[in-house]
Amino acid sequence: MKLDYLQALKRVDEARGAWVLHGQEPLLEQNLIDAFRSSWQKQDIERQRYDISSVADWKTVFNALNSLSLFSTQLAIEVHGNIKPDASSLKLLKSYLQQDSDNLLLVVMPKQDASSLKTSFFQVIDANGVNVSLVANYPKDRQQILGIEAEKLGIRLANDAWQWLEQHHEHNLLAAKNSLMRVSDTFAEIDVDKTALSTAAQDLRRKTHETIQKVGDDIERRHAFNTAIAALMELLNANNKFEAQDDNDVAVARESITTLLTLLAPFAPHLSQTLLAEFGIELNSTLFPAVDESALTRNTQTIVVQVNGKLRGKLEVSVDASKDDILAQAKALPEVQQFLTGPTKKEIVVPNKLVNLVV
Repeated sequence: MKLDYLQALKRVDEARGAWVLHGQEPLLEQNLIDAFRSSWQKQDIERQRYDISSVADWKTVFNALNSLSLFSTQLAIEVHGNIKPDASSLKLLKSYLQQDSDNLLLVVMPKQDASSLKTSFFQVIDANGVNVSLVANYPKDRQQILGIEAEKLGIRLANDAWQWLEQHHEHNLLAAKNSLMRVSDTFAEIDVDKTALSTAAQDLRRKTHETIQKVGDDIERRHAFNTAIAALMELLNANNKFEAQDDNDVAVARESITTLLTLLAPFAPHLSQTLLAEFGIELNSTLFPAVDESALTRNTQTIVVQVNGKLRGKLEVSVDASKDDILAQAKALPEVQQFLTGPTKKEIVVPNKLVNLVV
């Protein structure tokens, strides 16, 4: 019997007799082997592994396969190698298959060429066992396989995202899965805890929602597309500078990046859709981001400090700081003190903007 990868996955629990897995897709091979091992463990089937380095090793395999297990009523023999049984070992294989045993011989081999698949070994397997080719030549099958892998990681792939993954990784399914894993690990879907944000996370979140506000206004009211794109570039720069220190920071970064990609959609829809797909987001069912007014609230403000009208320093103070507190902190800045060589003639405080000391 011949099965493809997806058909084989569905029959792992009932596998008996002799199965041969062969192909060039490491992802498919590892997935099937993992499925078999998990099934054996679930059914209390004893597993033994053998690596074939010479034809003589096959006799050891069949001796083990026909022996009684001390630990289980069923036995699974896992064999790895590219050396096929000789004539005498083929007789042992045929004899084993005629016994209708509950044991399983699982042979894992690399890709086989057309002539190899016509040898006596594969003829016996085709007639009395299961031959599984670990290839996925059809786009529909590859899409389904990547969809399953994405689902395992909690990622929803958009309609065309799998095509981008394949093309980006030169149709290597394992490399495509690794990309999905990086997305899942780096940008796990964690809710933002607004009560426990670091200062840097607060700043990035404020920038994100200021950008939503500005881009929305630029597109809908002002029709100023160039300034909307400029705002997106500023948000991108803020993300590049942001370094996540914990899960909450990661959640803030994910929110910011997915927001940026969503805001990009009116200007570059195909790029936006492709990149959002890596986060499991379907652009067609995504609304324009809403502004979180609480994220726009500032707890601190930046005050520019001037001496005789020239910039000498900057000060970060609480929004509730009094005029006297701001003046005291401004005068205490080391970079400002070196210019306060004489008595201060005038002290000017412009709320939320600057301090100018005239000496």
